[in-house]
Amino acid sequence: MYRPTVRYSDTYKAYINDLFHSTTLDRNQLLRLALHVAAHSDHFKRILSNYKSSDAPLPQSNWKVDNVGLWMDNTSTIVEGGLHFNAIHTRGKSAKGTVREVRKEAEQTGCKQQTERREGEIPSRTIRNQGGIKFIL
Repeated sequence: MYRPTVRYSDTYKAYINDLFHSTTLDRNQLLRLALHVAAHSDHFKRILSNYKSSDAPLPQSNWKVDNVGLWMDNTSTIVEGGLHFNAIHTRGKSAKGTVREVRKEAEQTGCKQQTERREGEIPSRTIRNQGGIKFIL
C-alpha cells in the first residue's frame, strides 16, 4: 500500500473536513475517491495535457469509475485483465446504492485474511548503549 504525505492548502483542508463531517467516509477515502474519479474526468485530463511532457502520452487508469471497492477499501488491488481482489463489494458487479448501503454490504462481504501465527521461544539478549540504558529482548 502506497502511503504518500500530501500537502495542500487550508482551503482544501477545510473542504475535506466539511466532507468528512457530512458523510460516512474518512479523510483517506475522500482523497482516494477524488483521485479515483479524477482519472475519468475530461476536465482533469485537459488540465494535465497542458503540463504533460511532449514525448510521453498521458496514462490511462486501469480501473473503472464504478469500482467502488478500490477507493473505499485501503487494501483493494487490481491485477491485469481488470479483475480485482480484496475489493469490498464489487465482485464484478456495478456499484449501486448509497454510501451507507455500500458500507453495510462491505462489512458483510469484506475479505477477511487469516493471520499466520508463529510459535516458538523468543531468544533473549541484552543490548547496551553508551548512555547506560539497558534493553532486554
